[in-house]
Amino acid sequence: MNFKKMSAFLLAAVILFNLSACGKNNNSSPNEKNKASSADTISDSGDDFDISVNSGNSAVGNTGYEDFDFGDDFDIGDDFELNISQPSKDNNEGGEEEEIVLPKKTVNIKTSKVVNSFYDGIGGNIVPYSLMTSNIKLGYNDSYFAVEKYRMNKMKLNIVRLWVQVDWMEKKKGVYDFDTMEMNALCKYISALKDIGTDVQLTFGWKVGSSIQDWYSIPGLSSPYESAPADLDAYAKSCSAILKYLWGRGYNNVKHLTFANEPNGFWDWECYGDQCAYYASMVKKVDAQLKKDGIRNKINIWACEEAGSVLWCKRLYESCGDAFDSFSFHSYEILSSSAESWFKKLTELSNRPIYLSEFSTNMNGDDITFYDRDYCGVLINGAKSGMSSMLNWCVSGVKSMSTTGTNSWEMSEKEFFWDSMLSGGATHRSYYQCGLINNYIDRGSKVVSTETEGGAIRSATFISPSGDITVLAELNSSADSRNITLKFDKAINKTFYKYIFTDDISCDYSGILPGTVGTLKCGSSLYDSKVEKGHSLVIYTTKAPVTQISLSSYKASVKKNGELKLTAGIIDGSGSVVWSVEAGKGTVTSDGKYKPDPNANSGDMAAVRASLESDRNTYAVCLVTVK
Repeated sequence: MNFKKMSAFLLAAVILFNLSACGKNNNSSPNEKNKASSADTISDSGDDFDISVNSGNSAVGNTGYEDFDFGDDFDIGDDFELNISQPSKDNNEGGEEEEIVLPKKTVNIKTSKVVNSFYDGIGGNIVPYSLMTSNIKLGYNDSYFAVEKYRMNKMKLNIVRLWVQVDWMEKKKGVYDFDTMEMNALCKYISALKDIGTDVQLTFGWKVGSSIQDWYSIPGLSSPYESAPADLDAYAKSCSAILKYLWGRGYNNVKHLTFANEPNGFWDWECYGDQCAYYASMVKKVDAQLKKDGIRNKINIWACEEAGSVLWCKRLYESCGDAFDSFSFHSYEILSSSAESWFKKLTELSNRPIYLSEFSTNMNGDDITFYDRDYCGVLINGAKSGMSSMLNWCVSGVKSMSTTGTNSWEMSEKEFFWDSMLSGGATHRSYYQCGLINNYIDRGSKVVSTETEGGAIRSATFISPSGDITVLAELNSSADSRNITLKFDKAINKTFYKYIFTDDISCDYSGILPGTVGTLKCGSSLYDSKVEKGHSLVIYTTKAPVTQISLSSYKASVKKNGELKLTAGIIDGSGSVVWSVEAGKGTVTSDGKYKPDPNANSGDMAAVRASLESDRNTYAVCLVTVK
């Protein structure tokens, strides 16, 4: 038997023997089980005791001494701690049991200490195939798109990464045709995103269509579909051409540009030799071409969309750092507890903005959020660690991942904000969590120093350009104490609105986000004694509540010659609503009575919209199908 283990056992036996010999019955309250290893407390009682022996951070046992487990070895050089506590009893002889005082959760906020000077909020990725031939053939239509636009508007997405293929606009080298089915679909997305105030990042050169592989792809590669461009000069000119075209159409929300996807791997971008060096050459070529065309100062270039390789970013920065403006990288399965240290590795490379342009936390296919693998944990730690923005993979599912319908596959995963409309369009918890956060953290907010006490809680604080303060506090389900104290370094003297997200939120078609649940006054501190049990995200903000429109139905059917009566309500606000048909055919009266077009066929759809009269960007949509 290991000498150190034997020593621990003998010491425990001696202590227990002496306690049994001199123990007295008293009415002292029992110690909690599973205490931190620093609490070396021995209760003076003649009852049974629990023993736990810790070596470093590894718990060896926490059972009754008669069941003590010797299955794990200690290293001789390790320290160990012996903790003995009296187990709780169902009753207490000789008097009432004393109340156990649980530790309070305290959030200490230093508004004067900025840890991130510009936070651009939450965004997402869109592969615009839903508006292309294969999905239209399957039934995708403008009414479905109206529902998707409504949801993106509710989420207040700040940046969307749109994936673009060169063959959508350039079938022959140097000959540009922007009036194609694919480019029209792309422009429809950009137009919708402009309407709701969302910036666009173009990921240019993702995949290579078969129609251009003869001149675009590098000969001899295992998959020309994932080839890097063989002619970097031609590629740079294509980048300049699409930007000038989109800006010429008035799409001034196209503000960011990047190239290919995950070029540090072979699955989406491939060339011979040193891929990092070739990618750096490509970035330099584009930078030079945009400068030549006089448009370089209008676009923010991200590099390099890599996946899990900080070394790649470092090499790129050293070889072509003056040719791009911001870092971008991808990471999946980031445990919230380790996210902060991972992010800091990138912030140490340079003081330029860093975008987490693909991330998710539910890659196992489940739709359950929890403390060590959850969106808000990554968002909290990322914001505190210097991330400019974080873009979820993906905004929505796509039924057919093909422009033509051949070799198609469905892109549908639980980490998306919602499923493809053709697969039911169900929302996921990430939609409600990220949407709630985004509505109360304004673009360009500062992130200030925020530290927590009491365990099982993490937090971040944001101050908007207009001076509103928003505090995110995430509590683990294991947190016994359900109260939170916010302590500021100065008097705030404002009223905070409170919002709650819990894992049992109803994911329905409406897309309605959690509304305010109350207000709390704050001087230099704020105390909240009513925090729901279980894993939860609590938002405290001085920003006025975002008004939402509720409908009597969000998905309904009506007979061809019938009528559908809809009613609307207002959440966190007041006013009146106006009705309109957003997409499809038919008419709607001022009091919400919809009638299909007289020539409508069974299966035809319309999107009926109810807007707040005083703010037409506050609205809701009902998808109506003709029976």
